[in-house]
Amino acid sequence: MNALNFGMSRITLSPGTKRYMLFAVRRIVIFVIQVFAVISIIWWLFRLSGINPIALYIQQYMQSGMATATGIELMKMKEYVKGLEAMYGLNQPIWIQYLKFMWQILHGNFGPSIISNPYPIQAYITWRLPWTIGLLGIATAISWVVGVFLGVFVGWRRGTKLDAALTYLAVAFSQVPYYIIAIIGILVFAYMLGVLPAYGGAGATVKPGFNLPYIISLIRHAILPGTSLAIISTLGWLLSTRFLTVGILGEDFMLFAEAKGLTTVRMINRYVLKNVMLPQVTGLGIAIAGIFSGALIVEAIFGYPGIGSVLSSALGAQDFQMAQAIIDIAATATLAATTILDLIYPFIDPRVRY
Repeated sequence: MNALNFGMSRITLSPGTKRYMLFAVRRIVIFVIQVFAVISIIWWLFRLSGINPIALYIQQYMQSGMATATGIELMKMKEYVKGLEAMYGLNQPIWIQYLKFMWQILHGNFGPSIISNPYPIQAYITWRLPWTIGLLGIATAISWVVGVFLGVFVGWRRGTKLDAALTYLAVAFSQVPYYIIAIIGILVFAYMLGVLPAYGGAGATVKPGFNLPYIISLIRHAILPGTSLAIISTLGWLLSTRFLTVGILGEDFMLFAEAKGLTTVRMINRYVLKNVMLPQVTGLGIAIAGIFSGALIVEAIFGYPGIGSVLSSALGAQDFQMAQAIIDIAATATLAATTILDLIYPFIDPRVRY
C-alpha cells in the first residue's frame, strides 16, 4: 500500500488508485504536448503559406482612389503599411514572431486581428462562440439521443419492414453533406412556404434580451440550420447503433436472458443499452468536439453569427490571426474531448479499469 501524508492526516491509496493517477498524469502531459505541437504546426503552416493580411488592405487602399502617384498619399500609405506590419509583428524575424506568439498564447492572447479591430480576438470569439455552441451543441445532443434510441428500436425489430425502411433511408442519406439539406430547407421553408427565416441569428427589429419575442426569434432562426445538421447526424447515429444492437442480440448472454423469461424492456435496458452506450458515448464526445467542423458551411449559408461565419470572413480577408485562433480552439477542443474520454472511460467500462 502507498500513503500520502498531509500534516497529521494520512491518506492510503490502493494500487488501483495509484495506477489510475499515474495514467491520468501521463495522459494530461500527452495532451499538453499535443496542444503545443498542433498550435505550432498551424502557426508555421499559416506563415509558410504566403498569406499576407496586409496585401488585401493595400489593394483596397489603392483601389479606393486615395493612393495616387504623388505626394502625401504615398507617404501615408507607406506609414499605414508600416503600422500594420508592426501591429502584426511582421517586421520581426520569423523565429521571434513564433516565440512571441507562443508567449501570448500562454497568457490567453491571440494577438491582433483585422476583422475584429479594435476588439481583441479572444473577446470577439467569446462573443460569437455561444451562438455556435448553442446551435450545433443542441443539434448534436438531440441527434445523438434520437439516433441511439431509434437505432436500438429498429435493431431490436430487425428483419421487419420498419427496420428495412429506416436502414435503407439511413444508408442513403447519412453521407449527404449538411449544406445540401440546408439549401433544400431554405428553398422549401423560407422561399416557397415562407414560414421560416433563411438568414441571421435573430430578427433585426427584435430587441435583444431575455424577453419572449427575442427568444422566439432565436428559435425560429435556429430551426433551419439546426435541423439541417441534426437530420444527417441522426441517421448516422441510427445506422451505427442499429449495427451494434444486432451484434449484441446475437450474444450468448442475450439468449440466456431470453431463456430466463426477462421482459423486452428489461433486456433492452439491462443488456442492450449498456453495451451500446459505451462506443456511442465515445462517438458523442468526438462529435461534440468536432462541432466546429460543421459550423463553417452551415453558418455561412444561413449567415448565422457564430464561429463558422467568423472563420469564413477571416479567410476571405486573409486575416490569418483570427483564422488561426479559431482553428487552434477547434483542435484543442477535439484533443481535450479525447483526453477527458480517456480519463472517464475506466469509470464507464470496468473492463478498461482492469
